[in-house]
Amino acid sequence: MPAKTKIVSAYDSLPSAEKKVADFILKDPKRASLMVINDIAKAADVSVPSVTRLAKKLGYDGFMDFRVALAECSSESITMDIEPLRDDDADTVAVEKLFISSMRCIEETLKVLDAAKLSKFCDDIIASRRIVITGMSASGYLARMSAEYLALLGIDAFACTDPHLLRKHANHMKDGDLLVAISRTGVTKSVIDAIRISHAHKAKCAMISNNVSSPVSSLCEYFFCTARIGDIKTIMGRETNISQYVLIETVAQVVAHKVRTTTAF
Repeated sequence: MPAKTKIVSAYDSLPSAEKKVADFILKDPKRASLMVINDIAKAADVSVPSVTRLAKKLGYDGFMDFRVALAECSSESITMDIEPLRDDDADTVAVEKLFISSMRCIEETLKVLDAAKLSKFCDDIIASRRIVITGMSASGYLARMSAEYLALLGIDAFACTDPHLLRKHANHMKDGDLLVAISRTGVTKSVIDAIRISHAHKAKCAMISNNVSSPVSSLCEYFFCTARIGDIKTIMGRETNISQYVLIETVAQVVAHKVRTTTAF
């Protein structure tokens, strides 16, 4: 995943000092890719350890690894960096901006999506003994939709959107089962706990999230990071799940294709 995309994905979960570093880098990634760590810290008005912590939080071994990644994508534009919505925008202008944001959000998700890994994920969906799909709040709607799609294909999948029941289900997960978690923030406590419990019980785990630095990403056999639209969070108070919806639709269609192909012989 491109370094800038990782920064945008993790931005809302960063502490203030690391946000300052992120702001500086996103403003001029090409310049940042040519600077030493002390200069970046000085320019962002933070300590050197804050720069290092950001690099490691994004999955890099250290600052040098992070700087190399920045250099590799410094010539690219940040897909989410588009003309923001303004209070004085006419409705027609707002509609156009939101549609463009949604399209770019999906494009950004496709850019970082590992199609081969998604295919293997679909294989595991078909092969799993049972599948528990979870999500809280608005993500719960996507969880229920996902379970319905798979159930229509004859796959033993059901949605659990209650935190207390989710913990009970997680405690009964075992090898051969699959837990699929949908979380825009990637830090919902009940979802994180369910992944940790299911992983400990040898069940496979998958997560779809807007947060590349979710604390349980390393416990998931499959972790798909989806892009978000900042404007939506500003207006609605929560992030959009448009890219997650498209990803789930894609998974359902790939699974259906695999099932149909397998049963045809």
